[in-house]
Amino acid sequence: MTAKFIEDLNELLKNELSAIETYNQALSKYQDTLGLEVLTGCQASHSDRANKLRSAIASLNAAPTDDIGLGGKFAKLVMDGADKMGDKAILVALQADEGEWTATYEWRLVAMHGDYRPLVKEDLFPQQQQTEEKLCELANTATKGIWPATPGTKDI
Repeated sequence: MTAKFIEDLNELLKNELSAIETYNQALSKYQDTLGLEVLTGCQASHSDRANKLRSAIASLNAAPTDDIGLGGKFAKLVMDGADKMGDKAILVALQADEGEWTATYEWRLVAMHGDYRPLVKEDLFPQQQQTEEKLCELANTATKGIWPATPGTKDI
């Protein structure tokens, strides 16, 4: 395995760790009990992918990252701001993050070769797409397809 392949897996892991932290932030602030199940499921899916990536990286005798990166740190700031606008803003912020995480999988897959490419292409990437779809459905339902919220209000 090349160092580039290990780097790709660690970058995907960094995104998953960022996602887990972002969902921790969101779940601590989210109020709507109907959406909590979806958010908890999304976080669990990210945790599952993180564990698979850790195992793959470790099997290559490399060290899995534990860094959430700038994306995770930025997500904390976004969640703090979204919290002030309410649950719908949290969902829309998460939806934007999910889109970024999906794009990262797509981008990394373009140049990825090797034994673990099928894991990413056939398992992790489809799971990420499903997570993004679930979050998009929840956000679309919650916002009735209308965004952004009126400034200074907690509801749309």
